[in-house]
Amino acid sequence: MLYLGESADQLFREYDDVDEDSVAQDLVLQVMKVYSIQTDLSKGTKDIGIVIDGTKVLTDLGNFPRACAMLMGLTDALNLAYPKELRYTLEAFQKFSSS
Repeated sequence: MLYLGESADQLFREYDDVDEDSVAQDLVLQVMKVYSIQTDLSKGTKDIGIVIDGTKVLTDLGNFPRACAMLMGLTDALNLAYPKELRYTLEAFQKFSSS
């Protein structure tokens, strides 16, 4: 992503040791993100999922690579346009998945 001039913060959002209300309020503001919620650092990750237009569309995906693959499937199945700030990264993901 850095090589393509895009920031990882535009695609991934990690929430460490925060309350559920603040996470829900922040996710409502997101256009397209892969998120990770970790409520207690000793217990590991609680949830990894995808939010599109402020709505959680997939949850409990287990890991970031799976979430990225699912995001590509969702953008294709729903015929969504890539966000401007992630255009090059998601185009690279698309090329990797088609080969």
